[in-house]
Parts: sequence; C-alpha cells; structure tokens
Amino acid sequence: MKKLILLSASLTLAITTVFAQLNVSVNNPDICNGSTTTLTATASGGTPQYSYSWNTSQTTSSITVNPSINTTYTITVTDNTPSTFTAQGVVTVNPKPNVSATGCTVCVGQCAWICASGANSYTWNTGFNSTCLTVCPTQTLTYTVTGADVNGCTNSATSVVNVSPKPNVTATGYTICVGQCACICAFGATIYTWSTFSMQSCITVCPTQTTIYTVTGTDLNGCTNYTTCVVNVNPLPNVTVNSGTITQGQSITLYASGANAYTWSDGETGNPITVNPTITATYCVTGIDGNGCTNSACSVVTVTNDIKELYDKDVGFNIFPNPFSNQTQITYSLSESADVKLEAFNILGEKISTIVNGRQNAGNYQYYFSGKDLGSSKGVYFIKLQVNDKIAYKKVVEM
Repeated sequence: MKKLILLSASLTLAITTVFAQLNVSVNNPDICNGSTTTLTATASGGTPQYSYSWNTSQTTSSITVNPSINTTYTITVTDNTPSTFTAQGVVTVNPKPNVSATGCTVCVGQCAWICASGANSYTWNTGFNSTCLTVCPTQTLTYTVTGADVNGCTNSATSVVNVSPKPNVTATGYTICVGQCACICAFGATIYTWSTFSMQSCITVCPTQTTIYTVTGTDLNGCTNYTTCVVNVNPLPNVTVNSGTITQGQSITLYASGANAYTWSDGETGNPITVNPTITATYCVTGIDGNGCTNSACSVVTVTNDIKELYDKDVGFNIFPNPFSNQTQITYSLSESADVKLEAFNILGEKISTIVNGRQNAGNYQYYFSGKDLGSSKGVYFIKLQVNDKIAYKKVVEM
C-alpha cells in the first residue's frame, strides 16, 4: 500500500507599481519691454508630490518675471521617488515702439495739424484714432498720443501746441482841415500794412473828407491783428469881405464874416476895420473858425479922385524894366517948369517913399527905384507922378 505525503509551502508574491517617467514643460511667452509675464512649469509622470526650484530661487510652479531683454529661465522639478527633471522657458522681450509727435506754435484763432510717427496705429487723448489730427486750442495745450506696433507693444509721446496771443495793435486818429495832411502811426507790432498799401509804422495821408484807415500789425511770432483810425476832415470857414469905391481922402469900413477871429493883411486883428487908402488897394483877411481851420478873402478898395488925369504922352512918363529884379528906371519930361511930386506906394496903398517933391524946370528927368532899398520885400508897388494938378499911376513888380 502506497502512502500519500502532503507537503506544505509558503508562497510570497511581490507586486511592483511602475510609474511613467517624470516630464516637465514650461511656456515661452513674448512680452513688451517693461511688461511682466508668468512662467508656469507643468509636471507630469513620476511620483507625485512635486517640488520646484527655479534658477531665480523661487519654489512655486509659477513665477512672475519682467525681464528687459530676452531671458531663459530654468526649473528643476523633483518628484517623490525622488527623480528630477529640468526644463527651460524663454521670455522674448519686444522693444516698445519709438513714438514721437510733432509740436508747433500757432496764434490765437488758428488751428494746428499735428502728427505721430514710429508705430502702426495711434490713439490720441482727444479720442481720435488717426496718425494726424487738427486741433484748434485757445491756449497752450499738451496732446498725448499712444502708438502700438505689430507686436502689440505701445508707447506714448506728447505734442505741445503753443498758442501765442495776437499783438495789441493801436493807431492814432487825427483831425485836420480841408487841404491839410496828417501823420498817423500804428503801435504794438513789428511789421505794419495799411489799407493804403504802405508798410511803414507811420504814414502821411491827405484826405479831402473824413476817412477810416485800417492797419494790420504782425509780431515776431507771425501773429497778426488789426485796428482802424479815423482822420476827421473839417471844412474851411467861408470867409467873405466887402469891397467898395471911395474918393481920395475918404475912408471905408471893411466887414469880414464866416469865421471866429480875423487877421488882416495890414496887421489889424479887429473886425470890422476902417481904411483910407490914397490909391486903389487890396486888403486880404484870414479867418479862423472854432476847429482851427482858416480861409482867406480879399477886398478891393477902388480910390477915385477929382484931380485931372495926367496922360503918359503929356510928360513921357515911363518905367523900365517892368517887372524888374534889382532896380527900375523912372523917366518923364517937362515942357515947362512945374510943381512935381513922385511917390511910391505898396499894395496896401501905404506910401513908402517920396522920390521928388518940389518945383522942377523944363527938361528930362530920371530916377531909380527899388523896394528892397527901402527895406520892403519883393512884390507889387504903385508909382504916382503928379505934375501941377494932374496925376498918373503906374504899377510895377519887383521880382
């Protein structure tokens, strides 16, 4: 008979868990210079938990960085095995666009065209999205523009529009009389242009009626302003005076009118005046009104007499040359002895010289006359020749 023998044995089963290999990835962002970004390490596989160590000494899975140049960041991840894995993330730094903007200077009331450059698109603080824009400030202002490039990076610039005030242009007015001229001047600028086309600061005008003149002034900034001035033209007074005829030895009263004050050619300043010329004479009067304007009028006083007229043929009365410049010669002849009077008068009928006054024998006579020798000025004179009861007059002109 066979025997059955039972054997007992102990069996040990070893189970090993196999994990996937540790792997780490890091993002590679692009930023603009001056900006920050986040680098994130993503671990997979291996045996969790993971620990992190960046070359910046930070120990989190994500870090915030702001490099100014392209920079590579390295991270080492350790799992629970411990196994390690090293990965890198590259931050690319794009430069900001070099944005610039034009400034300018304008005058009050003007507009400016300002432009930006250096980027691809622009936004102004006025809300406009354009490269250039028109602005019309009333005072100096600063405009800001933000430009963006193809990378989305932005930068800003400012444009200053200086506003210069207009020059304070003034001009003098004037009041004149008809026939007069006025000197009018402008002030407050550097260059002037008048409505008469003159470009002087002061101009002389001679209007015949009240006239308004316009002047435009330009300062050193090129800003302009204008003003006007009035030249008032007052009319001349209408001066009149009476004329008349008298007999030698009589007087006449002359009345002037049309003005406020008068000056006569014989020096009188009253009105009326009484005159008693011995020969026909002219009296002129100048009148001045309340505006200071003057005008003149002349009166002719004709003097007649009852003495017989002496004809040239009777005595050969002659004056030559006439007109004359230095002196003239007076000649006459007497056929018999006579009482002779030879006198000179000015244009006012005033006697200025007695050349002969006495009895002369028959014969030829000659005398020389010059108003300058008597202290008189050049002008018109009357020579009176009286022979007994006859009289003759001759007018002479000294040049």
